[in-house]
Amino acid sequence: MRKFWAVFIFCCLMLTLCACGGDDGGSIADADPNLGKYIGIQGEMDGIVLTMEELYPGDSYLELKKGGKAALVLEGDCIDGTWTLDGEEFNLVVEDQDCPGTLKNGTVVFDFAGSGIILTFSKEGAK
Repeated sequence: MRKFWAVFIFCCLMLTLCACGGDDGGSIADADPNLGKYIGIQGEMDGIVLTMEELYPGDSYLELKKGGKAALVLEGDCIDGTWTLDGEEFNLVVEDQDCPGTLKNGTVVFDFAGSGIILTFSKEGAK
């Protein structure tokens, strides 16, 4: 009977340890380096370049999340969307509008909803 209880307690302990492990979506080595917050740098249209603060006063950033989810914040207003990346070809979809562009070297550049306004965002902490 003692062996039964010893094995039972051992199994309960192992289940407890497994339950506490959680799911963080993979190890750090498996994490997508493109995920994170990108700060708004500038906007350009017809050769006129404005800082993001001049174009959209207030908080302006793009957050790329796992699972292809995104949050575009302009003037403090958040627009949820999705994103894809094929090599350096980046596409953001917000409010059913494609925003094609590129993502390379920690910089995202895209045409905002086909409007001809080219927005540039740089990854937080990047040089």
